[in-house]
Amino acid sequence: MPPPKQTPEELAAEAKKAEEEKKREEEKKHTDWFNGLTPDTQDYITGLRNENAKHRTGKTEAEKELEAAQKKAKEYDDLLKKQAEDQGKYKELYEKTATELDATKGLTERIKSLEGTFTLQLDEALKSLPASMQAMVKESGKPIEKQLVMANEIKAEIAHEADGPGSTRPGGGQPLNTEE
Repeated sequence: MPPPKQTPEELAAEAKKAEEEKKREEEKKHTDWFNGLTPDTQDYITGLRNENAKHRTGKTEAEKELEAAQKKAKEYDDLLKKQAEDQGKYKELYEKTATELDATKGLTERIKSLEGTFTLQLDEALKSLPASMQAMVKESGKPIEKQLVMANEIKAEIAHEADGPGSTRPGGGQPLNTEE
């Protein structure tokens, strides 16, 4: 009668069992050899094996320091990149602001020029007004261009009143239209 056929699982289990047996025999050979040595020699070999295992499994101090240095270098590099990006943004902002400032300087010069012109015109208009009217215009607290308009209106009103009802000027004695 033929032997019963084995399942693949049973065959794999037998192969594994045979491998383990072979390993035990080899370990026994090594153990027998090792056990034949003096205790001092055994301690020395054990120490060498442990040191070797430490180098194989753990990182050395130099490797740890290298990793830490690489990490710091990467952080520093990232910081430099961020600073460069920020610097680019600040440069753009500076250039934009400088352009706006130049435009503002031109406007400021024009405003000062106009203010000077208004001041001269106001001084001329005030010369023809009585002192009380001059003080009223200056102390009105209005901007200079409004003071000029006010002084010119007062000057026109005084001139109109001076014409009187028998004036030969057109519109003499008639009230001024000041609704503009």
